[in-house]
Amino acid sequence: MMSNLLLGEIPRNLSHCSELRIINLSLNQLTGNIPDELGLLKKLIGIDLSQNNLTGSIPTSLGNISTLENLYFYQAGLSGKLPESLRQTTRLSSVRLSGNNFSGTLSVFFNHTYLENLAVAGNQFEGSLPADFGITLPSIQLLLLGLNQLTGTIPPSIGNASQLVSFSIAENYFNGLIPDNLGNLKKLQRLSVGFNELGVNRISGSIPRGISNLLNLKNFEVYLNLLTGSIPDEFGKLGQLNQLVLSGNILSGIIPSSLGNLTKLNKLYLHVNQLSGGIPASLGNCHSLQMLEISNNKLNGTIPKEVIGLSSLSILLNLSWNSLTGPLPSEVGKLTHLTTLDISNNKLSGEIPGTLGDCQSLEYLSVSNNSFRGLLPSSLRNLRGIQVLDLSHNELFGEVPEYLENLIGLKLLNLSFNSFEGKVPNNGVFANASGVSVIGNKLCGGIPELRLPSCPIHVTNDNQKKKSSATLIVIPTVSVIGVAIVITLSWLALICSSVNPNDRMVISEVLTELHEIRELLVNGTTLKVQNQSNLG
Repeated sequence: MMSNLLLGEIPRNLSHCSELRIINLSLNQLTGNIPDELGLLKKLIGIDLSQNNLTGSIPTSLGNISTLENLYFYQAGLSGKLPESLRQTTRLSSVRLSGNNFSGTLSVFFNHTYLENLAVAGNQFEGSLPADFGITLPSIQLLLLGLNQLTGTIPPSIGNASQLVSFSIAENYFNGLIPDNLGNLKKLQRLSVGFNELGVNRISGSIPRGISNLLNLKNFEVYLNLLTGSIPDEFGKLGQLNQLVLSGNILSGIIPSSLGNLTKLNKLYLHVNQLSGGIPASLGNCHSLQMLEISNNKLNGTIPKEVIGLSSLSILLNLSWNSLTGPLPSEVGKLTHLTTLDISNNKLSGEIPGTLGDCQSLEYLSVSNNSFRGLLPSSLRNLRGIQVLDLSHNELFGEVPEYLENLIGLKLLNLSFNSFEGKVPNNGVFANASGVSVIGNKLCGGIPELRLPSCPIHVTNDNQKKKSSATLIVIPTVSVIGVAIVITLSWLALICSSVNPNDRMVISEVLTELHEIRELLVNGTTLKVQNQSNLG
């Protein structure tokens, strides 16, 4: 009766079903305590009350069921200490109690020789692991103890748990050193020991070359510790590896090209270390890789087109805070399923390739603090899902593209410290001053909250048009009159030479007046043209 939205309490009269072998009431909305009467079901093999809203603790009576093999109470709302009577359930093979509020110790389970799965993560269990637990739990395959309050050291006897496949003690208070004999666990696929107090403050030393012996290892996560030295080439021999997380250490040297052999790898986190050299092009062979995080290192060289064009990348590609140079390869357009791309704080240059617009699943894109130059490609209008776009601190220029205001999902836009010029749009993300930064450009306009200068108004005045037209008329008219006067002056001068003295005096006076008129016309026209020029 799993997942039927059952309400109310678990019926106590279930105990009358004496032949009952399995109770599965998971994924419902049951409340109240687990009835003590269930302990009367002497043939019960499995009970699953997971993902309900129960209260109280595990009843002591369940320890009376000697046939019990599976006990599933994860995320059931239970609390309290484990009943000592569970020591008697020696046939238990699978116990899942994660996601409750249990307290006390786990000692009731450490003598169960048939126990294969013990998942108790996310509770308040305390105490330490017994020195011989790797021997007393010879069948253990899955041991998930994370997110509790466990203390003490990891007993070396863990090397005897030869069937162990998954071991997690992350986010507890374990201290001391990790046993050297972990390399004996040939079936180990997942190891998680982060957020403890192992080693000197945290895990120190180098990653042992013997890691290559764990041929079935699927997850290796040792982050936020004090590991030094280089990443062993031997990781390339772990063909079953799905996740490799070494971030937050002090690792140096190069990223081994042998990691390109890990064709099943879907998560590679190497960020916040001191790795140097280039990004190996061989990573382009990791065709299952969805997340690549190698930021905050000392990597240099160009971005390999084989890596930037790895179409399997769908969640994260972060190359930021390195010293990468050269252009952003056009192969970036193959990242059609990628949601987060961060190449900020490098020394990249050239233009932003138009193929970036093919990454239509992008939600976060940062190319800030590089030396990209040129116009923004019009293809960026295709980034319909973009929410954060950071183009700041580059050498980009031109007008702010209007298509940016049409990206309806865009919440944060940073264009600051480039060479953009012209008018800032008013709509879309530009309508929210807290969502856009445009300082350090040559921009104007926009909403008042941006406090940008007003854009100049380029309007031609009608009066100026009329005056300009008048000038065009006056100049040729005056020119014609001036020519007529010159001709007249010449004609009168010719006549003057052949007339008597009295008439010559009259003509001379007329010539003088015509010269003055001519000078007035010429000077006045020059003044008129200058005035019109000043008005323009």
